[in-house]
Amino acid sequence: MRVERKIVSKSMDQSPVSDGYFSVMKYRADINVMPLKELLDPQGKAVLHGLDSLNLRNVSNVRIGKHIMVELEANGEDEARQQVETACKKLLANPVMEYFEFNLTPIEESVSA
Repeated sequence: MRVERKIVSKSMDQSPVSDGYFSVMKYRADINVMPLKELLDPQGKAVLHGLDSLNLRNVSNVRIGKHIMVELEANGEDEARQQVETACKKLLANPVMEYFEFNLTPIEESVSA
């Protein structure tokens, strides 16, 4: 959904159109944070043993991670990707022990009359 906002003070990250407004898109980021493949995953091992005790012996590997959903506004997809990347690197994932991946989807909100 595009939202029109009036520019009060122009900053470097805003892209105004000719009438003094800029378009803002809403996005949804689905982020997966997982332990690095090189590291042991004690939670995954515990779940694997639990599944084995439930006679689900066809499971061979379990990794436990986090799924995070974030909705954000940005001037475009590149800016949204940059914001999500920054959030993941600085807060959501520990790069020593975890890696992250995400999907970014524009949110299309229907307007009812």
